[in-house]
Amino acid sequence: MAGEKKVERATALVSQVTMVSNILGPVVGTAVYGCFGIDALCTIASVTFAISALLFGGVLKQNASSETMGDGATRTTCRNDFRESIRYLLQNASLVAVILLAAVLNLALVGLTIGAPIIVTKHLGMQSSCVGIVEVALGLGGLTGSGLVGIWPHRFSFNGICRYVAMICFGVAPIIVALLCGTDVCAFAVFAVGSAWVMVWASIASVEIIAFVQRAAPTELCGKVLSVVYMVLSCATPIGQLTYGAAYDRWTPAIVFAAMLAVLTLMTALFYRLKNRLRRLS
Repeated sequence: MAGEKKVERATALVSQVTMVSNILGPVVGTAVYGCFGIDALCTIASVTFAISALLFGGVLKQNASSETMGDGATRTTCRNDFRESIRYLLQNASLVAVILLAAVLNLALVGLTIGAPIIVTKHLGMQSSCVGIVEVALGLGGLTGSGLVGIWPHRFSFNGICRYVAMICFGVAPIIVALLCGTDVCAFAVFAVGSAWVMVWASIASVEIIAFVQRAAPTELCGKVLSVVYMVLSCATPIGQLTYGAAYDRWTPAIVFAAMLAVLTLMTALFYRLKNRLRRLS
């Protein structure tokens, strides 16, 4: 919709809106529930979904082609589109490698969000309200990262993906040291700042990966391939939650974050190798 030259900026804008909704959604929902109860909350949610459906309908009428509209053969179309995208991906090993590495990266970073309440309340012994500070730091970090790409889209590209993942590693390393050696307040401060730093570069990496897929896939297959990408990334999240849930029960947060750092370091090396391979092919 935005054109090839504005892919990064448009993707970053979508990422920013998603981050804002992830920050404001729980806050507004909790406030409405606390003040007016579950009935008002469900009513507002229903109205919001209805407005969203209307907005989607308006956008589709303006931008979607006529053959994609209508309910006549929706299931057949979805099935054929899925098969077509899988067939295309099987013929493009490099693109599959990018998607799988992005899924592993997403899985590794889940440990940060799922570990926040465990580390703050259980390991550091601080109040539950402090968890909100970390969650705000995570959200603001994500907003900052996508905002940087939106403001300076030409300063970022997929060629720097290994550098972005390396910067994520630089944010995780101080957290490990703080959890091992720091006091409760000091460790909390490092954890909050480190979490924000990680999300800045994770957001940048995410935007560039999605932009790369949009550029690499043919125009007629772009949406179909992206649907597979989002499916793989979405499946990585619950797998990561299950893995980290068991890990936090068995080991200390410092050990879990050390394992996360090891995976991220491996991802840096693999992205660097993949980037060089793509450069030779081009």
